[in-house]
Amino acid sequence: MGIMICCICNKEFDKIEEVEIGQMKFKSKGGHSPFPVKEEGKCCTDCNFKVVIPARMKEILTSKEKEENE
Repeated sequence: MGIMICCICNKEFDKIEEVEIGQMKFKSKGGHSPFPVKEEGKCCTDCNFKVVIPARMKEILTSKEKEENE
C-alpha cells in the first residue's frame, strides 16, 4: 500500500482504503476526485462523503432550480 495526502483535509490516508459506514462497506483505490471542491489532487473517503458529494448535490440542485426559473 501507499500513503496519500488528502487535498481537502490534508490528512494521510492509505492508497487503498476500506471504510464502513453503517452497514455499508466501501473500498477506494487511489483516492477520490475532489471536484468541485478542488480542481486537482485526490481526497480521502471521509472527505468524499462529507464534503465532495454534498457539494456535487448542491450544484445539481442549483442547476435544476435555474432551469425551472427560465
